[in-house]
Amino acid sequence: MYYNISNVASVDTQQYISELCEMIRIRVRKGYEPYIMTFMFKHLPSNDHAAKSVMNAEISRVFRRFRTEVHRNPKSAFHRRQPLILLSCPDWPTLKSKKRQSLPSVQTSEIHSAGMLLIPPGNRLKCGIKEHFRIMAASYIRPNKPLARVHLKHVDTAPAYASDYTFKSVKSGRCSIDDLTIFLSTQH
Repeated sequence: MYYNISNVASVDTQQYISELCEMIRIRVRKGYEPYIMTFMFKHLPSNDHAAKSVMNAEISRVFRRFRTEVHRNPKSAFHRRQPLILLSCPDWPTLKSKKRQSLPSVQTSEIHSAGMLLIPPGNRLKCGIKEHFRIMAASYIRPNKPLARVHLKHVDTAPAYASDYTFKSVKSGRCSIDDLTIFLSTQH
């Protein structure tokens, strides 16, 4: 159901991000609705690898649940041409100014994951996506799971800029291209 771009030998990060932004721009021209989707977590393991694994598992759980709200049968031939897409990347906290550099190091539990969610045209959502996540919050946010909340922001203009912003951790070198995850509704 998701692809992790791992063990990629020699990928030009800037080129790869540019290609993802172009793919998003093309989908938006075809009628997809773009959203920045941010996943915030309560507690994560202190080990970066373990934290990323927990985040991916939670995002995958939410995505699997949500895809059946968007498409009745996500794996059908019709929906393979217009899949629900989520491009996700850990968004590691960074220091914003020299003044803050004297602060203690950021805890792993403050990490969140940002993504570009592309809702295909002709979906079966009965209300807007933000309203859906508000109404159905209990289906996605569970007390026994590490996911604390999901924040959605519709991208009204400049989807390429928004997607570029979403992948800022990769562009800054804070995380690698291996940390990008692509979720497609047509996958298992």
